[in-house]
Amino acid sequence: MTGKDFQIAVESEFAFLRLNGFVVETSGKKDTPTGAGVTFVGKNVKVAVLMDRTEEDYIDCYVGAKEDGKSRRRLISLHGFLVRDRHYRGSFREFENNDSSLQPYLRSLRTYASAMKALAEDIVEDKPGVFAEDKAKQANQVMHPIEYKG
Repeated sequence: MTGKDFQIAVESEFAFLRLNGFVVETSGKKDTPTGAGVTFVGKNVKVAVLMDRTEEDYIDCYVGAKEDGKSRRRLISLHGFLVRDRHYRGSFREFENNDSSLQPYLRSLRTYASAMKALAEDIVEDKPGVFAEDKAKQANQVMHPIEYKG
């Protein structure tokens, strides 16, 4: 599979993100000898779908927060996020697409897309404060008292 084919498939299978305002910037498409990927960027959330050619075309979906107009470099796998922050204890097998007429990479992409829509609607909807680090930062904000001059 070519990087271009992978990118086209990702944009098709994750088109629902565009409906919620996510964009794929010019720098959001990568195709190198070791992998390919597409990164969707919303106002609050970043979603990257990547293929690693060094691992027999291993595909994974990563999510993270966007801050101050710049996407953070630290992303976590969708499954890891769901386990860490949502205490999800299942696998994505219930979301697997078992259509044997599809290429394995398409089945994998559809599995991730289905899992994201079912288990992480707030990510799909690009809601603020989805990620634990954002919530922790909000909880640790210091309120500065207003000085009363009276």
